[in-house]
Amino acid sequence: MLRIIPIAVLTLTYFSSKLSAQRMASPEADILSDQVIVKAQSESDVQHAIEYVQKTLNLPSLQIKDFISPVLPAWTVSFDANEGDVLAVIKALHHHPSIDIAQGDHVIEYRDTEPDDALYGDQWQYVNSGGSGGVPNADLDAELAWDITTGGFTANGDEIVVAVIDDGVELSHPDWGDNLWTNEAEIPNNNIDDDGNGYTDDYRGWSAYSNDDNVGSGGSHGTPVAGIIGAQGNNGVGVTGVNWDVKVMIIEGGSPESRAIASYSYALVQRKRYNDTQGAEGAFVVSTNSSWGIDYGQPASAPMWCAMYDSLGAYGIISAGATINGNVNVDIEGDLPTACASEYLLSVTNLGRNDIKVNGAGYGATTIDLGAYGQETYTLDQPGVFGGEYGGFGGTSGATPHVAGTIALMYSVDCPAYADLALENPADMALDIKDMLLEGVTPNTSLSSNTVTGGRLNMYGAVEAVNTQCPRCSRVPEFFTNIQSINTLQVSFFELEDDQTIGYFIEYRLEGDSIWNEFLVTSDDDIRISFLENLFMAGSTYEIRVRTACQNNRNAVSDIRSVTFDPSSIEDNGPLLSLLVSPNPSNGYFTIGLEEEGTFHYTVTDTRGREVLSGKLVGRSEIDAFAWSRGMYFLTVFDREGGLRTTLPLIKN
Repeated sequence: MLRIIPIAVLTLTYFSSKLSAQRMASPEADILSDQVIVKAQSESDVQHAIEYVQKTLNLPSLQIKDFISPVLPAWTVSFDANEGDVLAVIKALHHHPSIDIAQGDHVIEYRDTEPDDALYGDQWQYVNSGGSGGVPNADLDAELAWDITTGGFTANGDEIVVAVIDDGVELSHPDWGDNLWTNEAEIPNNNIDDDGNGYTDDYRGWSAYSNDDNVGSGGSHGTPVAGIIGAQGNNGVGVTGVNWDVKVMIIEGGSPESRAIASYSYALVQRKRYNDTQGAEGAFVVSTNSSWGIDYGQPASAPMWCAMYDSLGAYGIISAGATINGNVNVDIEGDLPTACASEYLLSVTNLGRNDIKVNGAGYGATTIDLGAYGQETYTLDQPGVFGGEYGGFGGTSGATPHVAGTIALMYSVDCPAYADLALENPADMALDIKDMLLEGVTPNTSLSSNTVTGGRLNMYGAVEAVNTQCPRCSRVPEFFTNIQSINTLQVSFFELEDDQTIGYFIEYRLEGDSIWNEFLVTSDDDIRISFLENLFMAGSTYEIRVRTACQNNRNAVSDIRSVTFDPSSIEDNGPLLSLLVSPNPSNGYFTIGLEEEGTFHYTVTDTRGREVLSGKLVGRSEIDAFAWSRGMYFLTVFDREGGLRTTLPLIKN
């Protein structure tokens, strides 16, 4: 419960790159040693700054090199690295009033993340070099996707699970690593339903045939399917799955239809329990894979089967289904499950390394959502079935798990807002994931008129869609707080650089009270608000927290900070200075801005109270923090008379 209070002396200090029109980007190791980028209003301004730096640094070789952007506008300036140090040049240019921004010229590398698995080079579906009749770059752009995420957990730490419904797997295959899901709440083989989920001894998953966890008795089909989703990546062994790290829940079942429904039900029960207990029980199942079905099957004859996908979706599970291995128009001829109308089902057809839909694969402009590479895709094999532990797989059975696995990969993108939504409104999040996956497809001529999207799966397009569409107004910025007087609360925090942040709710209550007092401050650089009444009692402890106010209404809440009001500190603290710091956090320099006129003194201490630095401040000044260790420090600024004083945190990256 919240109580809105009248407000009139709260001092809030924000740390933002917007505080100063003149900024210097923090130098890093990956910059050119003889070149700097500057932003200024004109070339003559740049030339004036160069002439100044030539004299101050004795650097006659400094000169304009290129005009690189008429939009900013921006130039590069170069010099002989034997004559000067690039960090000194950046600092000197930064100090010149005609330069808006001075920064290093960073060396950029093309990003692709390649696993070290010994047979990764055979997995053409991830990176297609054009060999064996393939088309160069006709692949999933996997390495670009893996540069964003390799799977495993959501931003909030939920362990991501994919349910594979098939004929079981070869449990002893060496390339699972620890990617096979187990029910840690169940004690295996004690004939007791330890976790009370309705399934006895479901430690390794569930067999809808034998009603136990004997999921390793088959696996000639399920092993490659599950391997495509989650063979452990970057372990130096064999191949990798779409996810280097994920939990693959093995469910043995699928035929007849009653066993299919029973199999899906197990995945649903586990996800429902996870949602209901906020992750304390069950499993965070985000997708199911079904590389099986009924050729020419009619949804009207299987209403419970098709309805199961809506039930799964209601709890946050998207299902991927393989269509018929035949050149059949599913819109007309039918297929189960891929003709089911559920919005929580993705129906998948098959492409080969030549980037063309396989002739023996179903299609449908309204029923088949997309294609994926399946024909001759290289993955795990059940030893002794096709000759070894690894081999080629095919059909729509091979295409579909790439889609189911990509769904899991998308959930692992670092997006706290989506991770929250996956638990708060799992059905909506599932549909968002589906939409982003379909938005990220690569257009394909052979699919243009015979699938819903006209495209093929692109792992990078899918995870990048999550990355770019993620509502970044989610985490509360780091802050600290202090009670300055009986009616003054100081909250200092680092502003989120996000246009979706409207402002912040500051909430406080007396320790032990159930009611939060709340007020909203807008997301400006410096705000001054005052309480109209004396609020804080001497010796009392107060709890303080911050919530973001966002355009998307997905507000995040900080942890609770406890502060005890010590009235003896009031005289020492005195009135607060109007103090601005930018950038904060910083890798090097902190720029300190004071609105008050005159000379002030400062000290910087570490978290143990040891003095790191001290000096004088006049107006706009800089503190050199290059030599500091990473961590939090405290800047105290004061005048000698003791009339003005304030303390703020500095974060050194």
